[in-house]
This record gives sequence, C-alpha cells and structure tokens, in this order.
Amino acid sequence: GDTLTTITIPPAQAETVNATTIGPWSDYTEFGTPRDAAATAAVGGPAGYGWLGAKERSTTAESAGLTLMGDRLYNGVTGRFTSPDPEPGGGTTAYGYPTDPINQFDLNGHCWSWAQKACDAAKSAGTWVSTNRRSIIHHAVLFAAGAGAVALAGIVCAGTAGVGCVIMAGALFGAALNVTGQTATSMMFRERIRTRDYYLWMAQGAFAGATGGYAKSLPKRRIWLPAKIKIAAHHRPHVVQVFSRMASRMRDRFND
Repeated sequence: GDTLTTITIPPAQAETVNATTIGPWSDYTEFGTPRDAAATAAVGGPAGYGWLGAKERSTTAESAGLTLMGDRLYNGVTGRFTSPDPEPGGGTTAYGYPTDPINQFDLNGHCWSWAQKACDAAKSAGTWVSTNRRSIIHHAVLFAAGAGAVALAGIVCAGTAGVGCVIMAGALFGAALNVTGQTATSMMFRERIRTRDYYLWMAQGAFAGATGGYAKSLPKRRIWLPAKIKIAAHHRPHVVQVFSRMASRMRDRFND
C-alpha cells in the first residue's frame, strides 16, 4: 500500500487529546510517479515512505527520486529498474517492472510477486547444490566409473560369451576407475583421504561395474502386446450386456 498522508502528533501532546489535522495529501500513478512532488516529499518525510510506503520502500531526494526496491533502484517515471535483474527469470525482462502494478510487485528487486515461489525454489535448489556439491561430484564419479567399467568389460570379454568374464572384468575396472576418480576429486577439494576411503571406493566401484556388466550380459527380451484385441462373435452379446449394466448402475446412482 501507499502512504497517502500523515498525522503529526507533538511529543508534548497528551494521549487524551485528539489530533485535529492531517498532513498534505499525496497521490501517485500506478507505477509510482507522484502527482504532487511537494506533497509527496512532505508525506514521505525523512524516510521517504510514499509510494509503497506501507512496504517500507523509500523514495528520497538523496536517491534522486528513485525508489529503493531491495537490491535495485526503481524509476517510477520510466517504470523500469536502473540495473538488470540479478535473478534469472525473475521477470519478463531484465529491467522491467510488473506490467500490472496494481496486483503485482517486485519489492526485493529479484522476482515479481507471481514468480516469487519459483525464485524461492530455484534459490533453495541452488543452495542445496552448493552445500552438497562435493557429494554430487563424488556420486557422479562413481556413476562414470561404473559406466566406463561396463564398456571396458564388454571390449575385453567380446570374444567370449561367459557372464563371469563380464562380471569379473566389470568389477576390476570399476574398482580401479572409481578409486582413481575419487582420489582426484578429493585432492581437488583438498579433502583428507583415509585408508578406509580407498577400501570403500574399491567396493563401490567393483559393485557398480559388476552389476552393470551383469545387466549388460542379460539377453534382450521383448514384451509382446497384441496390436488389436478381437472379441469373438459369440462373446459380443455378453460384453454389450456387461457395459449396459454398468451404464444403468451409474445412471441410477446419479438420479439418486
């Protein structure tokens, strides 16, 4: 909401004495341009709470008549921000303010009110990724090691049809690739590597490679589905009767 006027109560005035006058009356356009600059300055006072003053958005002479909207300054004359939106997708354009300023706001300079939930979700997701980036990269290395182990096992065991060869080769390649990748990742993040970490990485890589190799060695099976379901001629009256009964029951329940 906007601050349209103020009531000044002197400090020495008793609480039982009613206020008899109000300050000037200020009015604004939908995009925040004051219709009476002098009245707006008087109403806003030192804090500059005029247009969107109820939201504590300040417009003062020190800010050259621009409104401080969170992290950005807003120009009510042009209806645009003076700097690009720091939040990708926070609005339809980088400098734009909501085209329906009666029902929509951009109070923090990041997101229009209708997109606030999406911005909050994106921010939460970004925070989660930033917090768990090491774990994400470690898991990605494990996945890559398993995939690489399956590919190498397929090459080594291409001349044989034995499942054991693929499983064993996948386990060996998976352990080696995962230990190498996880060690490099830990060194990149300057993490402390303990002896048990090597055993864990070997076990994880071996399991990923072995299960991947086994899955690859399974024969390909196709699921058969009839292209068209045919109803024999002597069954058709029964099918029609069943659907008729269902329709009658639904009609009776609706009428009840």
